[in-house]
Amino acid sequence: MAAIGLLNPSGANNCFLNVAVEALYHLEPFRTALACVRAHRCTEDACILCALGVLFANLDHTEFNSLPPDALRAALARAHSAAARFQLQMMDDAIDCFVAILCDLHTSCAAGVVEENCNSPACPTHAVFAVDYLEEVVCPRCKRSFETAQRRLSTLYASAVDLMSANGLPSSVRGTMCALASTVCPKCHVETRRSLTALQLPSCLCVGLVRVSAWAWCVGWCMGLLVRSANVLPSYDAIFVVNCSLSEHGTRARGD
Repeated sequence: MAAIGLLNPSGANNCFLNVAVEALYHLEPFRTALACVRAHRCTEDACILCALGVLFANLDHTEFNSLPPDALRAALARAHSAAARFQLQMMDDAIDCFVAILCDLHTSCAAGVVEENCNSPACPTHAVFAVDYLEEVVCPRCKRSFETAQRRLSTLYASAVDLMSANGLPSSVRGTMCALASTVCPKCHVETRRSLTALQLPSCLCVGLVRVSAWAWCVGWCMGLLVRSANVLPSYDAIFVVNCSLSEHGTRARGD
């Protein structure tokens, strides 16, 4: 595939959108799933699916090195005008944009279906990224399990600190959730750990790498570990990493 980018002229502030779109475009399973959508709930000039599909088709056939994402940017602004997010010429967050695009695609293709219950092959978001996880709260000392529940997620948020401690993503795809609230084991009186274990593998595993703001240096190191994990998990078409951060107050700050 030739190197093709998206334009970001001065004052347009398209960088956050371009990051999300170019990442999705370079995931072949996602491009294929999007191209296979035959029917959806179209919101006309605010339809993310239509705008994204046209942009992907143009990227496939263009003779230019870069293209403007103007139609998609306008559709995204209209779709999220009530929340005043992703507005024209305004800077916004790349991770929030990535999540918003996937949520909008789900709404267009599986209207009325709760995201955590979506198993429709017509929904590109869940057909490509969704994984069923077993969520557990476990005492790290006595290994007692307190809670178990099954969840469906399109992004696994993993702690950069835990990945570094484990030296990579284990073959069981077991990662520690970054939860603000914690419980204490009644027997050992130590903080429990909330973990997720994948029950099956998706076409593309999307990992949200969560770190405290001061640990920016660890991002490249952890991404290297995740890429090397592809040797442990050969059935993945891609391991896609989004970089999140936590502020001192526990809220997510900007990401790349």
